[in-house]
Amino acid sequence: MSSHSKGRYLLAILALILIVTSVSSATTQVEIVKYANDGKTVLSQRTVSYQWMMNNLPVLGDGVTHYYHQGPIFIDNPNETLERELRWNPEENTNVLEKDMGAVKGTNIRDLCHLVGGMSHGEEVKIRAADGWSMWFGYNNVYEYSSREGPIVLCWYQNGKYPDTGYTDGMRLVWFADDSINTLGPGGTGVHAFGNWDWHQAADTKYWYYYISGGEYYPTTTGLSGYTINDISLYSDDPVPVVLPLPGQTSVPTDPDKDGLYEDMNGGGTIGFGDVVLFFTHIEWIKNNEPVIAFDFSGNGAIGFQDVVVFFNQVG
Repeated sequence: MSSHSKGRYLLAILALILIVTSVSSATTQVEIVKYANDGKTVLSQRTVSYQWMMNNLPVLGDGVTHYYHQGPIFIDNPNETLERELRWNPEENTNVLEKDMGAVKGTNIRDLCHLVGGMSHGEEVKIRAADGWSMWFGYNNVYEYSSREGPIVLCWYQNGKYPDTGYTDGMRLVWFADDSINTLGPGGTGVHAFGNWDWHQAADTKYWYYYISGGEYYPTTTGLSGYTINDISLYSDDPVPVVLPLPGQTSVPTDPDKDGLYEDMNGGGTIGFGDVVLFFTHIEWIKNNEPVIAFDFSGNGAIGFQDVVVFFNQVG
């Protein structure tokens, strides 16, 4: 092989390596985890691929309509009030068409949260990317979004490509905002743009995103659009489950009301039918391993079925 041929061969190999590396930087699956209120205990978790999402969850986007975010607006003005208004750009008419996310399809983050039990009011979700980027979002923006901001969508398709066939930014967060504000489309129609002012109106201040330069803060929604997403973590207010001791263990259930009794068998913070069931199914072990006084609900000096009946009758 001539030196020229060897050179062309090496360049071809290098190009192939670069292409493979670029494609492989995308993510093809996401892990969803729901944590208890200690931020550490896993309550539920699930890992799903984009193929599974495509076949089992509602698909958002038609693969034709383009969605846009809005970049920072580098305007300075000595009047700070006017400066803020100009940078937030309620008219949604600057640095939008330059931030085309493509003709995308994907899965609503809300639907992915449902796979591990969902979120409740006041709770937050942290979304992370393979490169370490992360962002927090509140319940309202995941579950109670307006059409103006639209749903947060984990996109696994763009312009005919998937994460493993050329969509190198996939899976990417894109807000499917409506087209009611701007007039940037053909003939003065609107485009689907997630503008800076949309987010100003939709989200609490702690979720706003700024491009910072020279001590100046420029709002932007492009910074919210994380790519190569691979982790969705729900931080709930749910208590850490208390697992009733099994044979061979010696610890006793919790006593949340500090009355010396252990009615809250499952540690849920309230007394209900689930506690009765746990008491009934573990009664033999309790009888052999726990202090009688704590579980003798009938007061007959022993632990038995009569205690289950008394416990059941006093629940609620």
